[in-house]
Amino acid sequence: MYPTPNSRVELDYNLPPFQYCRSYLNSPLSVYKINPQTKDTFISALNMMENCSCSLDKDNKIPDDFNYGVIELGLNTLTQLTFEIKNEKYFDKFIYDYSFLAHNINMNTLKHDVIKTKCAYLERFSKKGLNLTDTIVMFNAITEKLSKWKTYVPPSFKLSDHYLRVIKEE
Repeated sequence: MYPTPNSRVELDYNLPPFQYCRSYLNSPLSVYKINPQTKDTFISALNMMENCSCSLDKDNKIPDDFNYGVIELGLNTLTQLTFEIKNEKYFDKFIYDYSFLAHNINMNTLKHDVIKTKCAYLERFSKKGLNLTDTIVMFNAITEKLSKWKTYVPPSFKLSDHYLRVIKEE
């Protein structure tokens, strides 16, 4: 049985980033924030980052099976989650540690500016230090999602409308 979101589950804040991210993903708290498919994405990205980090430390060389797209997918997913999920201290720590790891891998391998920008945004989000531009981007993303719902009519309403017309005709 999973705990409720308000129940007290303690995670160790002093764990190194790789260990904290894994412990968060394996904790019952993550069930309320991250679905199983997304969790697999994060685990794959963490494995990729850890293998790359070990390889860089040992040989100063990027591993042959390194796929930067997996790490970028994790960052994109995490950025999307920040638009949808309420801040919570364990989740914020997960965001910070994950973006810290991705930033370090990025700066030691490909040095993409887009990834650097996403990592900086995630760090600001986790520390609750969003600037006006971040807030505007977030509101635009939320507005875009909500505008899709504006024209949505649940099937039950359509059925009710038909039912009312039939009753009126009788």
